[in-house]
Amino acid sequence: PHIPASVWGIAVEDGKPIGPNADRVSYNADMKRGTLCIDTDGNVSVQRVNNINQIKPKPRFAVSGLSLSPHYDPDGEMVAGDILRRTWHTAIAYKGTDVYLITSRVMCDMRDFKRYVEALGVDGAVALDGGGSTEFSCNGIYQGSGRGLASAIKVGRKKENED
Repeated sequence: PHIPASVWGIAVEDGKPIGPNADRVSYNADMKRGTLCIDTDGNVSVQRVNNINQIKPKPRFAVSGLSLSPHYDPDGEMVAGDILRRTWHTAIAYKGTDVYLITSRVMCDMRDFKRYVEALGVDGAVALDGGGSTEFSCNGIYQGSGRGLASAIKVGRKKENED
């Protein structure tokens, strides 16, 4: 974030927050959001937490958003209504130890996107930022607004010699 006091959500890579406020979803300790977590053994889960110290076991990777599955409670997660609106949506989901980045092909509200993601048979999912922040590029296929983004998630296959 360009303002040190701003909070954008949990973002952990290699066991460490990626920025000054990437260790929490809010300074309001009561606010807990869905967070996709991968531990050092490669186990994946969705946990509702406020900060990275609440994630068990300690995460190697984590990113927060809004729980879609197995729980969906925008009011309980104190999510602003504009996040639920009809727009393009993005989620990070898992089945077993496989992680997927999912984008909507059409504009939809969050309930419809949740149903779409659950119909894929995932074990858990977290909605990420949507609207113009929904960008996708894979093997020459591109979907998105084309605007510049401050952050991205790259999902790929591990090579045999990678940790």
